[in-house]
Amino acid sequence: MTIAAFPMVEKAVRQVIEAGMPEAVGKTGGDPGFEPGDEFFVWISLIPGGSTSEIDGQWYIDIDVLAPSYAKAMQVSLDLEPVLLARRHVTETMRLDSTFQNEAPSERPWDDDAIFRVNAVYVFTARRTG
Repeated sequence: MTIAAFPMVEKAVRQVIEAGMPEAVGKTGGDPGFEPGDEFFVWISLIPGGSTSEIDGQWYIDIDVLAPSYAKAMQVSLDLEPVLLARRHVTETMRLDSTFQNEAPSERPWDDDAIFRVNAVYVFTARRTG
């Protein structure tokens, strides 16, 4: 089975972030669409080597926050922690049974000096709900 570019678990994580952090609505996704003047963008990407199934398993997900300042990028990243770790999450397609943080938020390089990137890695155990 081939994993799509934006599989269900990534879509589920996006829904969890947008439901728990309303200011992130329209600022999350799988393509870093950060534009000058944007307050922040949350980039969600699957780390290769996790589950090979889109039905159930364990996935490692990179959560990158891009912002025009380090302080804003770190603050959004820290605000996301309780949203993602709070409890089990059920979206229209996936049930995220457990979540833990594999790597705490820290600054990562980005090729544009006007944009700061803070990255954290989360592990999700999930299964299809429908």
